Amino acid sequence: MNTIRITILISASVLILLLVGLFAVKTDKSKGSPAIPDIQFKETIFDFGTVYKGDKVNHVYKFKNVGKGVLKIWKVRSSCGCTAINLTSSEVEPGRYGEIKMTFNSKNYYGSIKKRVYVHSNDSDEPIVTLEIRGIVKIDVAVKPTGLNLREIYKGESVSHKLKVLPVALEELKIKKLKSTSKYLTMERAEYSKRDKKEFEITVTLSPKAPPGRFSETLRIYTNSKIQPVIQVPVWGTVIDRIKLSPDKFNFEVQQGDSVVFEIILDKGGRRWLSINKVRDELGCFTAGLMFLGQEGGRKIYRITLKPGSDAPRGSIKEHLLLYTDDEKQPIIKILLNGVIQ
Repeated sequence: MNTIRITILISASVLILLLVGLFAVKTDKSKGSPAIPDIQFKETIFDFGTVYKGDKVNHVYKFKNVGKGVLKIWKVRSSCGCTAINLTSSEVEPGRYGEIKMTFNSKNYYGSIKKRVYVHSNDSDEPIVTLEIRGIVKIDVAVKPTGLNLREIYKGESVSHKLKVLPVALEELKIKKLKSTSKYLTMERAEYSKRDKKEFEITVTLSPKAPPGRFSETLRIYTNSKIQPVIQVPVWGTVIDRIKLSPDKFNFEVQQGDSVVFEIILDKGGRRWLSINKVRDELGCFTAGLMFLGQEGGRKIYRITLKPGSDAPRGSIKEHLLLYTDDEKQPIIKILLNGVIQ
């Protein structure tokens, strides 16, 4: 009987050990190396050679997932807006191929070009792969500068800027006509020769009648070039009104030792930011205080306090109150003070 019990116990122990061993083997297998993706490109640099300005260059970057896990492309981004990107699939199984189609638009470029595309994936060894497209964009005619930023111009002012139009691959440059999308922008050309080649200088003028506000216009230069028959030059800026104050004159009567208080309204003239920083009178008769009360639309409201100094002359007084702004063209605005100190 004891022998039978011992035999049963031994058999049970062996069975348990076999089960534990089998479980251990399965656990070891489950703890094997993780399935890691591995992105591999056929090429990362593409040289398109030489194209003419305005041409579009198309190229396909092919890659393969040579790893054992699913490759996930998180993001594909370009170094500039001139390059369009199309990804065929954001997930690629092991052993499978994927493609990134890229289109480079050369319309705003010339000379040696180098643009990059960044591929972000779950490849732990190479989470970001840099692709590059390079080449030369050839032109017949160059315009310098390629755009005009007129910045801020006061209403009523006339400003002029110059453009140079130069032949590059074109043997003889001819300008057929000039055209502007705005009646407030005019163009005049002057012709001169340099190194036996004809070049042009174009004077672009903004009319003093241009209305206030932001503007974005286009100048068109028509040439005899077959690949650049029309060259477009963007022009932008902001026409602003001069700073205005109301009232521009203050009449008062004040006792020595007392103060007078009045409010002014500052019209910013279309500027986004403009403030009065300090005030003082020209003759030094007053101690002047400034308080900002608030803003209504494009206007700011201030309160000014004037207190005659102990040495201020009694009687009639006529002078200017100076208001200092943070505007470069109108750093000081004047209000006429007309009153009596008793």
